[in-house]
Amino acid sequence: MARPRTPRISQKRLIRIALRVIDKDGLAAFSLKRLADELQVHESSVYHHYRYKHLILEDVVRLVLSDIDVTTMPTGYWKDYLLHASIRYYRAVVAHPNLVPVLQTSSHPPYTHAVENHTAAMLFQSGFPARYVVLIREQLESLILGAVQYSGNIELFTEVDVRHAALVRATRAVGEITPEERIFHALRAFLDGLELQLPLWQQSAPDPDPGVSTSSAGPSTQAAPGLGDSEQALSG
Repeated sequence: MARPRTPRISQKRLIRIALRVIDKDGLAAFSLKRLADELQVHESSVYHHYRYKHLILEDVVRLVLSDIDVTTMPTGYWKDYLLHASIRYYRAVVAHPNLVPVLQTSSHPPYTHAVENHTAAMLFQSGFPARYVVLIREQLESLILGAVQYSGNIELFTEVDVRHAALVRATRAVGEITPEERIFHALRAFLDGLELQLPLWQQSAPDPDPGVSTSSAGPSTQAAPGLGDSEQALSG
């Protein structure tokens, strides 16, 4: 189909309407035809900007993640940094939970690589061996996207038989914790575990080139252990 010479809609408006459709009705309901209907234009107007659906989804994700700026986050200690960065990522995605399948089934696009490089450089500078840096990011990603899935109407356990007294007690107790508090505690536990593991990793897998990626990490991250001001991450 030939593209119209003059677009009837802006690319920015198209992406915002696409996000609105996905938020309201989910990915299954999203199509180029549905988008054109919502915009009250012919499909050719959508094709002027995008030939394929997956390209629209890439820019929808870009819009959702555009406000995350890791360069403004704490740089005193790696645990503070990772906690704040993860909470910001969680907040960006939990506002649009229907995008989780897109994030789970695609690699991080190139426009996120500068942010990821900043994170990797900080971990290198903090003494993490290179072989574990991507592993840490993978597990943080799993924690955050999993938390988003369980932040809505999905419950891990429902209609628990009263004979399973321990599980009944646990499910009642978790209901007293907000979704953001749940991911906060999960992240704290994960990061505390990393702190204990770091000396063992340094002994068993020393980095053969420890200075290769520290140039963009910013100020030194070898501050005294502890989470510092990370208790404020939920309100920051």
